[in-house]
This record gives sequence, C-alpha cells and structure tokens, in this order.
Amino acid sequence: MLRISIHTRKTLSDGTRMPNESFIYIQAGMYIAVKCFNERSSTILSHLSETLQDCNIYLTIDILDTMLSPIVASWEALEVLSRSPDSLQEPFPISLAGSFRSAVSQHLAILFGVCHVPHANGQSTSSALDNKDQAPTFVRVVPTNRLDAKPYVLYLQSLGIHHFSVLYIKDANGTEFNRDLKVVAEEHDMRVFSVSYQDGVPGSINRAIHELKHDNSDIFLLLLYRLLAS
Repeated sequence: MLRISIHTRKTLSDGTRMPNESFIYIQAGMYIAVKCFNERSSTILSHLSETLQDCNIYLTIDILDTMLSPIVASWEALEVLSRSPDSLQEPFPISLAGSFRSAVSQHLAILFGVCHVPHANGQSTSSALDNKDQAPTFVRVVPTNRLDAKPYVLYLQSLGIHHFSVLYIKDANGTEFNRDLKVVAEEHDMRVFSVSYQDGVPGSINRAIHELKHDNSDIFLLLLYRLLAS
C-alpha cells in the first residue's frame, strides 16, 4: 500500500477552505503514478509495461489532508498504523510519501519509524530529520537546510565578509534555517548575529530592526517565510 499525505488548505475571502493548488498537483501526480503502475501503462515511462510484465504486485493508495498540522498528521498516522496487516479493505501501509512541512514530517518520521514503515519525502528540509535515532526509516530527495545554507556562507566568505546579521521570521522553518546557517558559518570561522520577529505581531519587526542597528555587521540576510495555509 502506498500512503500519501497531501495537505494544506487556504481560506478564501468568503471563508471557504480549499486545498492549495500546488498540493493538488502533487496529489494528481501521485494518483497517476499509481494508476500507471497498476495498469502497467507506458504512457509516462516508456519501458514500464515491459519492466512490470512479470510483476504480480498492485498498489492501493490513501490520500490524507493533514492541514499542515503535526497534531492532525499524528492522529491520521495512528489511525492507519493501527490497522490489521490482514485487512484487505483497509490494508496496513507499507510506505508513506510526504509531508510538506518539516514540523509535520518529524512527527510522522517517529511514528512510522517505530512501526518500521519506510517514509519517503520530497519537501521537508529540516536537518533534524537526519537523526536516524528518531527517524530510522526516513529518506528524502531534497537537500537539508544545512546544505542550503552553505552557498550563502561561502558566497559571503568569498566577498571577504566575516560577520553578518540575520533577520528571520520566528516560525519552525525560519528558526531551523537560522540555526543551520549559524552552524555552517561557525565551521567557516564567521560570526552571525541573529534577530527574530513574529509575523502578525504589531511592532515586532520594528523592534527586530532596531536591535539589528546595534550590531556592526558587514551585511544582513532576510529569512522570510509564511505557511501557505491560513
């Protein structure tokens, strides 16, 4: 069974909650992939039918909307992981694909790791997911925040900069990227002064900028990120 976690919704002006467009594309792609596999169709992959001609494996698929919430995702995971391995109508999952947010993936990685279920990911970049003690079955096809941070540091170093400031949004993504940026900077003997602000809090960014003025940095970076879900 292939379990897919498709999530996040946006609220329209009339209050209607709709799936985010980018995740609809992901959901459609996953569905098409499973459909082609089960039908042994070479519509997308030219050699698929020939490769699978002697294969007797067929996949089922569940698509879940976790709404970018670690709590919602954990409840969904506990529900499917409590299924009986012998059930045909609601089979026990053999793998998980997703989710988008690292904060959600960290919870899922622990739960699916406990049950020895492979967890593949193409969006979550937190370096915390590299910890195999907490995420033993987690694999991904995207670089971590720490690898993403390295080009920034190397570029600034090539400019002769040894001290820079960072203004980052105080959410899970901004906080983790800032942490990894500082780790990489320290590895290259560079000093970082970081200040956070809270999105939507009146005066927060003004106070953060005022604090940055007191640091004699050569340059400063902005790490700004907002969740797609409202």
